[in-house]
Amino acid sequence: MVGLMLGAMFSGCTGSENGSEAAQSEDGAGTTEAGESQTASNGGNASGIVQAENVIFSDNFNGSAMNAAWKTADCDNEDGTKFEIKEGMMQVYAGGVDVYDGTEGYGGQIPASVKIQDYCLPMADEYGAAYITANGNFEICVKVNSIDAAGACSKGGIMVKNDISKAAAKGQGYVILCAQNPSAGANACLLWDSNDDGYIDSNAKTSTVALPMWLKLVKSGTEFKGYYSTDGAKWSDVASATLSSTGQSENVGLFYCANSCTDNTIFWQANHQMGFSKFSDFVVQKL
Repeated sequence: MVGLMLGAMFSGCTGSENGSEAAQSEDGAGTTEAGESQTASNGGNASGIVQAENVIFSDNFNGSAMNAAWKTADCDNEDGTKFEIKEGMMQVYAGGVDVYDGTEGYGGQIPASVKIQDYCLPMADEYGAAYITANGNFEICVKVNSIDAAGACSKGGIMVKNDISKAAAKGQGYVILCAQNPSAGANACLLWDSNDDGYIDSNAKTSTVALPMWLKLVKSGTEFKGYYSTDGAKWSDVASATLSSTGQSENVGLFYCANSCTDNTIFWQANHQMGFSKFSDFVVQKL
């Protein structure tokens, strides 16, 4: 009963645009009506491979406020989210309770194929995210400077979704490349929705990788490939995934989730925490 009631609370997410209230960041990005933006320089990009003429959007977070091109999604309706630009980084602050959305998809039953303790997933889309829109094939790079170990499976990194503002079972084309489990040293992890029902159900992860960690996610058609780096120059494979539901135009951005994922036999853990992740050197390049 508790699970069903709480599931209803997370059936949607609150999205917003920064609009005129947000100051433009110092990397000089501008935005178009199509949601794409062009920059004059790479502005702190650490990947070493992005050419300025191919950059859709970049942000080195050197300003005092979020670039007006960013939109934000509050998918933590119980505790709220916060976004802060400081010291050349974006901080995404959010919670992440272990709520399985009983009002959607599986009618309140956790399917045997989904093992929360294995995947450590934000099953009810309990996250905070900042995102833009990218079309066609692209590559996303970002540096994950830190992750707050608020929950056993706290995670932060890159999120791609047809619509990031939509809740679980309502947002297809759903893939995440993140650093997670910082209390155990962190690892790079690719998570995705293999059957296009809006729920992440598959993952692959590396062994322990020290933070900071650079992440790179490459989209080619319906295939996504994830990479990580410890220096921003030499990249190692994480995994690849194919998502038939991915759109020609997708939301791409940064997220944090503080979920603990300690038990897949109950709907809710009361001891949830708030936490944050800090990011820098965000670049989206068209391929």
